Amino acid sequence: MLFLVKFDYCQPSTMNDEEWGQVMAREGEHGNDGIRQGKLKELYLAAGTNTAFCLYDVNDAGELHQMVSTLPLFRYSQITMYPLIDLGEIKRRNMR
Repeated sequence: MLFLVKFDYCQPSTMNDEEWGQVMAREGEHGNDGIRQGKLKELYLAAGTNTAFCLYDVNDAGELHQMVSTLPLFRYSQITMYPLIDLGEIKRRNMR
């Protein structure tokens, strides 16, 4: 199942830059793990913002929840998940 996940993240005012840098480094490690596992397909940052968009290919919403809820940025983010339908696949089926 494909999901587009939007992360709006923000450094807490109680966290110094060094601590935030450590959180971001751990986040990068988790992202690399997701890519190696074939679960995180694409990753984009909206220019000039603290908003990231990630394309996940997972078995179901439960697997996505497990992956996202263990991210270091989870507690510092507003997260919106969108299940996706491959319209190209629908079009190909209808053309048969």
